[in-house]
Amino acid sequence: MVIGSVGFLFRSADGTVREIGYWLHPDHVGHGYATEASRVVVDAAFMRLPYVQRVEIRHDKANDPSAGVPRRLGFTYVGETAREKTAASPAGVDWVWAVNREGWTESQHARP
Repeated sequence: MVIGSVGFLFRSADGTVREIGYWLHPDHVGHGYATEASRVVVDAAFMRLPYVQRVEIRHDKANDPSAGVPRRLGFTYVGETAREKTAASPAGVDWVWAVNREGWTESQHARP
C-alpha cells in the first residue's frame, strides 16, 4: 500500500536550486513520514550533489500540515507566490521555504 510520495525537482536551469514536493494519504498525515522522507532527500542533495546550493519546499498556504515539514527541518520562510487556484491549491498562493547548504549543515548539528 502506498501511503505517500516525495519528489525532487529542478528549480533552476543550472541545477543549483532544487525543490522537494510531497504528498501523503490523509490517513497517514501527522506521523512524521513527510518530514523524515524530506530530511533524507535534503541530506542526499547536499551530500551527493555538490552543485546543489539551495533546496526549497513550496505548498499552498492553506495547507497547514505541509507547513510543519519545512518548519521542523529548519527551513526559512522566504515568501509567497501566486498560482492558479485548483482543488489541490485552494488558496492559490504558495508559501516558499528554503535552506541553503550551509544552513542545512548548521541545523543538522543542532538536531537531538
